[in-house]
Amino acid sequence: DDIFEAIAAGKQRIRYVDFVSHFRKMAIERSERSKDLEALYTQIDADGSGSVSKLELLEAVQRSPEVAKLVLPFRPHHALDDKDGCDEETFDLVKTVFDQVAGGKRRFDYADFEAHFRCARVAADVGVEHPPVDRTSRRVMII
Repeated sequence: DDIFEAIAAGKQRIRYVDFVSHFRKMAIERSERSKDLEALYTQIDADGSGSVSKLELLEAVQRSPEVAKLVLPFRPHHALDDKDGCDEETFDLVKTVFDQVAGGKRRFDYADFEAHFRCARVAADVGVEHPPVDRTSRRVMII
């Protein structure tokens, strides 16, 4: 329903042209997001080894507000500014994110990073509120 609403913009039907236009725009946005993710991964992989350890991720969160916003989106970033740069809660949150990205490995590479955070960003984008729509009939999208 969210995809249909994004394409239809409140209309009951969508045209083929609108359908194609929507997915072309999504492909361009995905490409731009990939570039953003590459830049953030480069900040995280400080030693340039091509893989990231738990410590590298934690240090990047402490060092870069952009990385902190990506890795800990619901955490107030001023909370990272305590006297020693990291509290136990922040460490635990970063460790949890690292474990999700790495999938049980000791290090993760760009492919793991992109797969995890691309999905996370798309999920965040889908959560955008839409105006209420009268759904008195069931709509079907036929391709």
